Amino acid sequence: MRRLGLIGLWGATLVSAAGCGGELMTWRKQPPAPSLAGKVVITVADRRAGSQGGDDPSLVGSEHGALFIPHALRLSGPTEAADRIRTLVAEAALTAGVGVAPPGDGSGTARLAVEIHNMWCDGISLAYTKARLIASAIVTGPEGAVRANMPLQVEGAGAHCSDAYETMLNNAYSSASAQMNDPHLKAALTGGN
Repeated sequence: MRRLGLIGLWGATLVSAAGCGGELMTWRKQPPAPSLAGKVVITVADRRAGSQGGDDPSLVGSEHGALFIPHALRLSGPTEAADRIRTLVAEAALTAGVGVAPPGDGSGTARLAVEIHNMWCDGISLAYTKARLIASAIVTGPEGAVRANMPLQVEGAGAHCSDAYETMLNNAYSSASAQMNDPHLKAALTGGN
């Protein structure tokens, strides 16, 4: 009987691990500002190193479940982490009143090149998990001259990595919006418009 209970607990852990992938990269966005200035081109490069996403970009964490058995947290594809961070930064720009060029558009008042250096969650499910994002962004003009820097270093905690990621990404969204509302950074992004 005890063996069946352990097998059931292990099975529940695997099911919860499999179900986390689609829910890891969510946040609450605000509506865009009523008027937008400029048009920024946003690119995101995933520069994570080693076993924390560098070797496999779909890997975004390792959560220990029942019996402290670790399971890998994966996104649906190797570019999803960078794609979702690009969406988050674009939504933050719109909230701050900065226009955003569609992906692949070469025109714009500025370029915002984001590099993800670390994006990882780990911990023990139902006890404590922690997600962190360390990224940097450089704002350049259309001619390539550096105008400003925008660091993005945030964390979030929760009972599961899905909770920790949601908190962390909400913090990233808020931080990016606040930084883009700074007059110096906003002028760099909009070309002074």
